[in-house]
Formats: sequence, C-alpha cells, structure tokens
Amino acid sequence: MEQSQIERTKRHYDLHANEVIPRKHALIKRSQSQTIQLKRFHNEVKRSLIESFATRADHVLDLGCGRGGDLNKWFDAKIANVVGVDLSQKEIQEAIKRLHELRSKARGGVIRNRLVDTFNARFLQSDSLGISSPILFASNRHQFDAVTCMFALHYFFGTEHSLRNLLTTVSANLKVGGYFFGVCPDGRRVNDLLKKHNGTFTGLVFSCHIKNEDLPSLQFVSMEKDSRFGMTYTFALKDTASDVTGEVEDSDGSIEFMVFEDLLIEMAAEVDLVPVLEYDRLAFGKLLSLEATKYGLFKHFIPVYDNVEELETVSKLNCAFTFVKVDPNNQSDRHTMGKRQLGYEEHEFRGEVNDTA
Repeated sequence: MEQSQIERTKRHYDLHANEVIPRKHALIKRSQSQTIQLKRFHNEVKRSLIESFATRADHVLDLGCGRGGDLNKWFDAKIANVVGVDLSQKEIQEAIKRLHELRSKARGGVIRNRLVDTFNARFLQSDSLGISSPILFASNRHQFDAVTCMFALHYFFGTEHSLRNLLTTVSANLKVGGYFFGVCPDGRRVNDLLKKHNGTFTGLVFSCHIKNEDLPSLQFVSMEKDSRFGMTYTFALKDTASDVTGEVEDSDGSIEFMVFEDLLIEMAAEVDLVPVLEYDRLAFGKLLSLEATKYGLFKHFIPVYDNVEELETVSKLNCAFTFVKVDPNNQSDRHTMGKRQLGYEEHEFRGEVNDTA
C-alpha cells in the first residue's frame, strides 16, 4: 500500500477498534446481528484452513491479524507460537486484551481441555508491510511453518510493488514445505457484481461501489497486468470492520483493491510459492467449491443461508487460497507439492458466536 492509503486504512480500523462494549453485551449484539450466519460460516472456513494447514505448527505468522479474531482457532489447532501483525495499533491493543482474557478463562477452568501454558502469541504493529521487504518477524529466515492472511490480501493489490513486497516477506519468513493461506474477495466476482449494477450496489446488509474515476476499468478482461493493480472500490458489510460508513473522511466503507488470481499466482511463483490445487473434501466439501477452475488457486465460498439471499451474494464474492513454499533448488517440487491432498481429522460444524473475525 502507498503511505496515504496506509494512513487512511489505519484510521478506518482504529475507528472500528474504538467501540468499547462490555464483552457480554458485545456477544448479545453479535448474536442478533443481521450478518450472524455469514460470520459463522466465514469463521468455519478460516477454522478449517487453520486446522488443515497449521495444526500443531510450532510457529505461525498472521499478517493483518486485526483484533485477534482467530485466537480461539489457533488455540484449538494446538499451535505453539503465533505472531500477529497489523497496521492498527488500537486493533493490536484489542488483540492483546483478548489474549489475556483467553488465558484467564483457560487458567480459571472456564475453557476445558486446553493447555494454555503451551500457547504463546505476540502481537505487533507495523506500517511496513507492502512498503518494504523482506521484513522478518523472527530471529532467523524461514522460521514459520505457516503464514496466514485472512481478509487482508486485497489491501496489497494497490500496486505491483506493494504485492511483491508482501509476497517477498511471506517467502522470507516461511519454511520450505510450509503454507501461505488465507481468504480474500475474488476481484473478478467483485467486478462482475459491479458491472451488473452499473458500478454501485446498495443492499440491506452490504454495499459495494466502484470509485467514479475507475468506472471504465470495469471492462478489464483484456487489460495488461500493470493496469489491473489499484482497481479501487469501497465495501461495507453491516456489523463488521468494514462498516464505519461516513466516519472516515468521505468513505462509504472500507477502501479495497480487486484481487486477481492469475496475477497472484504469477508473482508468488517469483518467490517460490506454488498453488495448492487439491483440498480434502471431508474438510471443505460443504464450505468451498472444489471443482477445477481455470487456475485452480481460488476455492470459492459456497454458503447456504436461511432466507437471506443477499448474504449469499456477498459471501460468494470470497474465496480461499493456499500456497506451499518450494525449494528453489529443486524444480520438481513445483510440479508435485502443489498437488498434494492433505489429510484431515473430521470435526463437526461449530461456528461459535464468540469466535470473531
């Protein structure tokens, strides 16, 4: 991201973190939210990714960790050490507060069967992601078993330079054989929605608007690589971090950039990150579309919500992605590692109300 965009995004998320509500009241408010079904489903997608690609990992790096909404997921996956990084200092403070609450509950016996003393998490504020690279978050290179980026990748599609810096940082921190995974909006689906509605969609639970100066870019199919960076739109979903409409300058929500699958694959390959093409159907068959796509990286959400078609519309804009780090000195890795299908321990759908994103 450019520095001006960093400052704007930081103000956006600082505002969201400013809302101080007692936890009991926050959980009641959340359970009554119009988007509760979506939040539960999205959390289950993230939980399944973490359990499939990071269970019992020694070290995990989460880029764009926000307020620590995945703490319970990391804990349940028996991850030993997590480093969470975000540009919002106030969201980092909230993440630290949540970590202390989690430890207190575990040590007080409120949470059963959890060995809290084996779980460590560190939260860091940084403005440098996407600006410079590589940024190391451990004493040595290639120390992390997994790197995650949940609903934050789109912020790095503002420029080619920004995405390249992010991916270079990911690769520098990730072990060979380790996974880089997350969830993000698919730029093509966002673009299709905006084309269908002449550049603006306003519904009961979410809104999405292309910036006026970018309207011609809706016809992007034949565009060159460079011109597909910085395709900007605003997005607001009720009762989420994106929903601070009117509170950040002239914003209609979170300012985001369209993510394109082919560009992501191409640039990830430059730093030895290869797409994982096959997912375990037991783990993901009811969450993601696992049918072959043109590139195979993006696995789109397939939610089914009760009587809220608009929630399904916004949810289906999103997809999961997973890369595996290959040995740059072993070219055969590029043809074999990405096609592995991972084993998975069956777990029932939980979708905890207090498992926040």
